[in-house]
Amino acid sequence: MQILKLVLLPLLAVMAPVPASSQTSDVASRAGTLPSCDSGALKQGGLLLCHGEPGTTVKLDGSAAAIFDETGRASIGLATNAPSNVSVSLPYQGGVLNETLTIAPRKDEYRELTGLDCDKVDARTKEQIDHAGRSWVSKQNAFAKFNAGAGLSEGVTRPTDLVMSSPFG
Repeated sequence: MQILKLVLLPLLAVMAPVPASSQTSDVASRAGTLPSCDSGALKQGGLLLCHGEPGTTVKLDGSAAAIFDETGRASIGLATNAPSNVSVSLPYQGGVLNETLTIAPRKDEYRELTGLDCDKVDARTKEQIDHAGRSWVSKQNAFAKFNAGAGLSEGVTRPTDLVMSSPFG
């Protein structure tokens, strides 16, 4: 009888159904692998961090927004005036998984800079605006003449070593 218990108990333990808590955690772990864009900064001007099937395209409000890289990651920048709800469509196992995300409103602080001469910061009069326009054309011509090529991708250089042509830069 003792030997029968030693043989049957392990056999019954293997054949017994899995407890409900283990089944729940298995479902939860599979749910964690579903594609989603519900991470990141979900606010206007924020960044959605998405995960999904590598090489597939994620859509934001019906338009292609990003392609998942080889690791299954993608990011989507939100406009500063993004709507309060956005619809995200994610490919999943030959179908499409849709999710609606709530986007928090942007809250910019109002700041006031004091001590600056406004005429040095912003062209206000017709004469200043015309001068800024002439200076811009002059700078564009000089930059093209002396710095043909990569532009900002390799840094910024002044078009001349002489005195700046305008208080606007």
